[in-house]
Amino acid sequence: FAANQLDAALGALERLLAAEPEHERARMLKLAVLIRQEKTSASAEYEGRLRSAADGRWIIALGHVTAERALGKHAEAARRLEELAGTEAGNDKLRTLLIDAYADWARSVGGAQAIVPLEKLTALAPERLSAWRDLGWSYWAAGQRDAALSAWDRAIRGELPGREKLVTQIVGQLCDEGKSADALALLHRWQLDARLLPIAIELAKSGRYQAAYPLFEALWQSGQQPLVSGLYLAVAEARLGQCVQVLPRLAPALEALSLLPSERVELVLAALI
Repeated sequence: FAANQLDAALGALERLLAAEPEHERARMLKLAVLIRQEKTSASAEYEGRLRSAADGRWIIALGHVTAERALGKHAEAARRLEELAGTEAGNDKLRTLLIDAYADWARSVGGAQAIVPLEKLTALAPERLSAWRDLGWSYWAAGQRDAALSAWDRAIRGELPGREKLVTQIVGQLCDEGKSADALALLHRWQLDARLLPIAIELAKSGRYQAAYPLFEALWQSGQQPLVSGLYLAVAEARLGQCVQVLPRLAPALEALSLLPSERVELVLAALI
């Protein structure tokens, strides 16, 4: 509930509980609203009444967690759920709540500060590949490169949806830092060598010629797709002010153009421009 709707929400919950005194969600939300309204004596009195119920401990914990999450106190909410999990083994609902709490905590802090909640999240739900992806970036922000690559390895080998974007981001980051050999080794390890040219082109199209250059050069040196790799390599070198080798790089493209009718050459050049 929004802060300006708490009074109305409390009234609605009171009416529901008058009709259904044991309504689990209504009891939990009533406690959460009282806490958010900072009605200390009222929330303490209601919590005391809940404590006598069979499911009171559960309702009280969830009431506090709901209030804490609404107030942006995600770390506190996660820790409270951890305490509850210690006595509620095998509770699938609690597991889901804890996963969501860790995710909210990580989003609220970001960067290197998200390492703790993301480590907890991946330990609890290793199947959450997006969490491994995010953990990798948090490790990277903290300067823990090996840990970052290990986390990304879990995400990519697990067939993370949209993994092509992540691979491009990782390769580009490594190349920006002058570690193109590491980037190429990763692509090989992930059996994504065929993605080298598309990744290089994607980086070039976004204006990241410094990152794209060593990838095009690797393709050129290996003799793979010399027409395309040479053309893009020439463009990258020109953009970076390295024009000495531009003409040799263009040779395969120029040779191919010489075999085309003049009107086709004009179309190709127009497309390139």
